[in-house]
Amino acid sequence: MTEKNLKNRPDNWAKIDHIVHLMLDNRSFDNLLGWLYDGNAWASDFNGLDDRLFNTLSNVDSDGNPCVEQVFVRRNGQPPKYGGYVARNPTPCPQVDFTQPDPDPGEGYMDTTQQLFGALNVDSTSPPDPTMQGFVDNYQNAMLYGTYSFGDAPADPRRVMNCYTSDQTPVLSTLAK
Repeated sequence: MTEKNLKNRPDNWAKIDHIVHLMLDNRSFDNLLGWLYDGNAWASDFNGLDDRLFNTLSNVDSDGNPCVEQVFVRRNGQPPKYGGYVARNPTPCPQVDFTQPDPDPGEGYMDTTQQLFGALNVDSTSPPDPTMQGFVDNYQNAMLYGTYSFGDAPADPRRVMNCYTSDQTPVLSTLAK
């Protein structure tokens, strides 16, 4: 039942037994429901994921020079796309992985600050607009200074940009729709 049906026919409220309110942080929302409508035009008011979205990764090239890599969002189990196009020689298509991201991304205050603003510290009295560009760098930091130091094997920081499709999360996607 849509909100429109409830407004036009108040008697529909009597037909509702339960209301489920699901609240996720932004990273979890994108990871689990970002591809909820996957391009369906009728859901144009849904601000989901898009093949052109990326985060940056501070890296070094094969010569050891610092560089910034663009890590595009991708559907779990599908080859990476670059700017909306599949690469000519993409890395082998991985199996669908229901354990990702593993280990979990950092969830502390400074982790969240870096994920949202791209920096570990921002002026809390007048913070800048969030760029949402710090997820991959933060995940790399978590691998180097968090998880890895506890003895767990580090994961490729690019994996934090892999997100589930509606087919891979059918119950949650149905509840969200």
